[in-house]
Amino acid sequence: MQLRFPLPAGYFAKFDLLPNEVQSYRVLANDIVRETRRDLDHYIKDGRNFIDAHTWKLARSKDRLHCYRKRSTQGSAHQLGLYGATGSEMSVGGSSSTDSYGYSTRSRPSTSVTSSHSRSEDDGKLSVSTRSSDDGEPSRKSMQPSVIGYGIVDGSLDDLVYGIYQSSTDEMKTLGAFLGDDALIDCAVLHTVRQTRSSYLGLKWKLQRTVGGNRDCCFLEYVGVSMDDNGKRFGYHVLESVPVGNCPQFDDNSIVRTKMSFCYIFRPGKLADQVEIFMEGAYDSSADALTAGGVGDYRSAMDMLFNIDSALVAAEAKKISAMVAKQSGALRGASNRCGAIILPLLEEPKSPPRKKIDLLAPPPSFTYSPRKYGEWFLNTQSPQEYEGGALRQGGKVNLWSRQNIGLVVQYAAVGMIFGTLPGTVYPFLFNYLNMEGTQVVSATVLLNMPWAFKIFFGVMTDCMPVYGYRRRPFMVMG
Repeated sequence: MQLRFPLPAGYFAKFDLLPNEVQSYRVLANDIVRETRRDLDHYIKDGRNFIDAHTWKLARSKDRLHCYRKRSTQGSAHQLGLYGATGSEMSVGGSSSTDSYGYSTRSRPSTSVTSSHSRSEDDGKLSVSTRSSDDGEPSRKSMQPSVIGYGIVDGSLDDLVYGIYQSSTDEMKTLGAFLGDDALIDCAVLHTVRQTRSSYLGLKWKLQRTVGGNRDCCFLEYVGVSMDDNGKRFGYHVLESVPVGNCPQFDDNSIVRTKMSFCYIFRPGKLADQVEIFMEGAYDSSADALTAGGVGDYRSAMDMLFNIDSALVAAEAKKISAMVAKQSGALRGASNRCGAIILPLLEEPKSPPRKKIDLLAPPPSFTYSPRKYGEWFLNTQSPQEYEGGALRQGGKVNLWSRQNIGLVVQYAAVGMIFGTLPGTVYPFLFNYLNMEGTQVVSATVLLNMPWAFKIFFGVMTDCMPVYGYRRRPFMVMG
């Protein structure tokens, strides 16, 4: 039976995690964040880039983001995936068994991963990458980083994390469609491990189009904001592939199960409204021999960094959506209580009313408001005089009136400039541009023509009413 995407709701059966499984996921995510922060302090010091050029090669830059690709070493094999120096394979555990990370579920059999703190002595077992960290402890990441990213984006730390924060399947799909993510085919939240106002930890599944074909992945996501030992705030985003029993690999040969390991660290930049970004990660399409470790994997890894600014757009969209939902709820509540839409009082009666534009508000159904003059008009033809407005009702203007002295002063200034302009332009055209006589005449005509039209149409529109309205004199002085 061929699958149709997007998958129907409820395709992935719901499941629960044992307490030790929940704890294992939390420990794993925190260890990855701590390890990446340690690498950040090693590569970036006081805002200066100390990434080793002998190990990492600058692969691509976009704006102020830079992505480095790990240089291949002599005699090294493909190390993007879970195959480290010791070599490893995957073993399938029973439905009730749990590995050291607690990846398995009780409802279905799941693949398990042996502990990262013990090196595999049997080539028939799978272990995570045995890359040692600087403090001598084995890495908790499932893959050695193949790319490192560093740079700065404009925005705030909270907005960036808020845009990444996606706790439901509907939210993932809605934001993907809003951002125009053509690569996203389908996605789902498999299980929420822990969720607070400032952090989210859960299991997710995603299917995407890539250069090498359709790739799906089951992964652990950890996103949030925290504080370091010095009391400074930082954000984090972990994407770590984990085997989930309720999300087995599809039988469809056109879909390749991909593994990934990414971790982002976000810190406030030196300047306000700037965020410093550091990323380590890798993709592994080792299940597909044609594309494993190829251009597709590196491109996917780099796109993860360069598309990070879309989270800021997502944050703005989520804020607007929340504001609209709140406003709609308030209007519905007011309608239920009063049976009609109640317009708020705008100002005190002694203050002239001002127009307020709300692009998100629904169109008003009537024009009554308890104002001084008893009527509230939404169009420009109001019997009231708007403070600071550009329209004013009346007939012809008396230029000799003190109230309209601004028009006389304005056009007197225009006449002076119009008269002195040729004396300034002619020497410039002759001496500096070395133009001929005919060229000077042509340039002068083109220069003077707009001024001539301005005077003619300006006097007409300012002194004679247009549809019963004209501009205020002080508005045209600019």
